[in-house]
Amino acid sequence: MRSVVVVLLLAIVAVGGAAAMSQEVENMVQDLLQAKSVPHPFSPEHEFEKRLGKMLSFALPATPLVTDEEFEKMNQKSLAGFSSFVQEALNIEESKEAAREDSNCKKGHKCPIVGGVCCKSGDVCCPSLNPCSDGDAPHTCQESPEMKLLKYKTQHEARVKKFESDLETIRGKREQKVKAHDQNVSEGRNKVLDARRKAEAEREKAQRAEAAEKDKARAALEATKKQEGAEKRKKAAAHAAAEQKKKDEEKGKQAQERKKKAAIKAQERAKKDKIRQAERSKKNEVRAKAEQKRKHAKQHWRIVPGTFRPRKGRVLTNGNRFKNNGAHYSYMFWVKPMQRAPWWQNILHKGGRNNQRDPAIWIIPRSSRLHVRVGSARSWNDGINTRAISIGQWTHIAVVATDRVLRIYMDGNQVHARGFRGLRRNKGPLYTSDPWHRAMNGYIGDLRYLSYAASPQEVRKVYQSQKAAHAFQRQSMRLIGGNFNVRKGRVIAHGNRFKRGANQYAYTFWLRPYRIQHAWGNILHKGRINQHRNPGIWLFPHSTRMHIRVGTRGSWNAGVNPRPVPMKRWTHVAVTVAGNHLTVYYNARVVARANLPGGAVAQNGEQLWASDPWHRNAFATIRDLRYFNYNINPNVVRSIFNQQRGLVKQRPRLPGRFLRSGLNNGWCLMVDRAHYRQRLRIAPCRNDVRYRWIRNGRLIRSAQNRAFCIDSPRHGNHGRLHMWRCNHHNRNQQWHFSHNRITLRRTRQSIDIPHARLGNRKQVHMWRSHGGRNQKWYYRN
Repeated sequence: MRSVVVVLLLAIVAVGGAAAMSQEVENMVQDLLQAKSVPHPFSPEHEFEKRLGKMLSFALPATPLVTDEEFEKMNQKSLAGFSSFVQEALNIEESKEAAREDSNCKKGHKCPIVGGVCCKSGDVCCPSLNPCSDGDAPHTCQESPEMKLLKYKTQHEARVKKFESDLETIRGKREQKVKAHDQNVSEGRNKVLDARRKAEAEREKAQRAEAAEKDKARAALEATKKQEGAEKRKKAAAHAAAEQKKKDEEKGKQAQERKKKAAIKAQERAKKDKIRQAERSKKNEVRAKAEQKRKHAKQHWRIVPGTFRPRKGRVLTNGNRFKNNGAHYSYMFWVKPMQRAPWWQNILHKGGRNNQRDPAIWIIPRSSRLHVRVGSARSWNDGINTRAISIGQWTHIAVVATDRVLRIYMDGNQVHARGFRGLRRNKGPLYTSDPWHRAMNGYIGDLRYLSYAASPQEVRKVYQSQKAAHAFQRQSMRLIGGNFNVRKGRVIAHGNRFKRGANQYAYTFWLRPYRIQHAWGNILHKGRINQHRNPGIWLFPHSTRMHIRVGTRGSWNAGVNPRPVPMKRWTHVAVTVAGNHLTVYYNARVVARANLPGGAVAQNGEQLWASDPWHRNAFATIRDLRYFNYNINPNVVRSIFNQQRGLVKQRPRLPGRFLRSGLNNGWCLMVDRAHYRQRLRIAPCRNDVRYRWIRNGRLIRSAQNRAFCIDSPRHGNHGRLHMWRCNHHNRNQQWHFSHNRITLRRTRQSIDIPHARLGNRKQVHMWRSHGGRNQKWYYRN
């Protein structure tokens, strides 16, 4: 059956022409020849029908072998009829094979081919399908279609073999060409790579050579420069040595000449000094004798050698102890007032009644001027009002009275004088101070009484002898006692209350900031202009961090910036300056130190502001402001803090911090109640747990109830914010703080104030991050 199908295919090829055979036909023929069994050619489940249809349409483009109707009939044949057809075809093949062996009729005119017929001549035996020819020619077998198919088969096999051999030849040549091409390509590529490597190697070699030449040239140039420099230095040193030698020789000659001249002058001076000393000794002896005679008739009494505070109605001595030598007397003392009072402050009063004044000295109300009064023939209240003396500093006062003139000396110099007739003397006691007026708030030192009118030389001598003892006295002033809200341009104390000349001082005070300011807020400033800062203390903008500055010899703006102080809580601050060291204390603990270049500038006679007129005032309250004209040690700071800490009323410290809005630091994020679905709002800040929050990793807990956190249940713009129980695994509660923005890590959206407008108890929501001020939140107190 396989041979029949092959024969049919070859017939199709023959009818269609050898030139129209395609590679698909060849493949189909080869498949059929190599197959052990041939399936039914018209079976619908096999691919043979499809391939045969394609082959027929290709091989017979003009006249197909069968029509569509015939093909349908063939397809409808039974399997049995097809088998008989195939069997008959096989029989023909076998008879043809036998005919090849013996195609002649044997004796008796019997055809050896089964079913064959002998022709009339008896020489040829033709198969039944191959009838004899009827012509006159010798009888032969007609060429049947089967023979034609067999012929075409052999021709086709020959063509196929030739085609395969040609194909193999072409494939071999193509493979050789491909191999030759690949070899040429690889060889060319290798050559190009080798050329590139050689070029790169030569280039690197040339670069190294060039770099080596440059290095050699540079080294040679540097060597020559060094050599030239060394030679120049040697020449300069030699020249300088020669010049110095000449100068030294000239200086030596000049020194010898000066020594000779000085020796001559010293000899002459010694001779003159001896003569003058002899003359002075004689004069001094004469004066001493005269003074000794005079002193026997005069009284110089040092009533109080030390210092003391005046007390109302205090009697220093009775009147009978004063030696009265007519209408002449002198009082000398040191005085140190501590304040300007709105009342009369009495210092001294000699007399048994208020109208007996021999003399009487007061400080004029709301001033530091002295009111000196004596009794004269004209009035019992005659005298002089002096110029102002320094508050908090020692001043030497001398009151010298005769029967014609009253003189006032300050620090050894006469500053006032008044003439009058006669002095009224009394035998009353000496008060410090009298019982009819308030006592002076200050100190008196080295009080003396002279029963005669002291000369200006004697007054100056007494002042010079006591000046060193009173040159530096420790000064401590309490400038502010109770609570005081700093106000722009407010003067706390004028400069004459501060002792001058000291480059060490200290200020202590309690500070309570109650609001954040947007600009520099001044607390204290001692100085006449902005550049005079002894010291100057500010609060940073948008913060409670302190900015402390001190004027030095090297800079007018040296200082430190310690850490912020708590909001709405009292903090004890101490600023101490000692030479070139600045120290800052918070609640008796050191928080900052600094070295002052060139040392601190001494305290001047300029006013102390709280706050200065050149900056905005800080929103803060101060109390118990103290000044010291000396450096106080940590123990003193601690003792001042411990004395006052019980008097300062502190609000209870609440947990957490505020989330202040970037639109206004006075507005904070709050929640009415830390419970499920409670909405977040914006409102003016209050010291309440509803307004305070605690950062715990990526969670933001409420200080009111730490079990509840800020939660964002809805994503997208206008998403609401409410409270929900804290859960570290809840992605709606994972917040990120960056550039003062609070962003939800899940959606990259920030907590936002709608339309950037503040409103009391206005709800906040979520919005895409854009960096505006309505999305900025400051986590601070």
